[in-house]
Amino acid sequence: MFGLGTSEVIVIALLILVFFGARRLPEIGEGLGKAIREFRNVKKDLAQDDKRDDEDADSVNKGPSLEKKIASKVADQVSERIPAIRQAKKLKDGADKLKNLLS
Repeated sequence: MFGLGTSEVIVIALLILVFFGARRLPEIGEGLGKAIREFRNVKKDLAQDDKRDDEDADSVNKGPSLEKKIASKVADQVSERIPAIRQAKKLKDGADKLKNLLS
């Protein structure tokens, strides 16, 4: 236990008992338990984030991401349903064709 012997642990426990009293020991234990639990959760979350980052890096190298595909589909659906956007898209496509012909 962190290189502490039995006698050192007993002395530390007695000092804690003297300083904080028997009434506060359960509160201290509960707080310490919550802190350890939170530390483990953060450690696990960081490990999962690293794993997700590695997977995201692999997916970026393989092709367009899922977010880009979804954004493209949503933009297409919106442009089909709103007449002004549909007309603007047709004008842009026509301008792009003219630009390609002139270059």
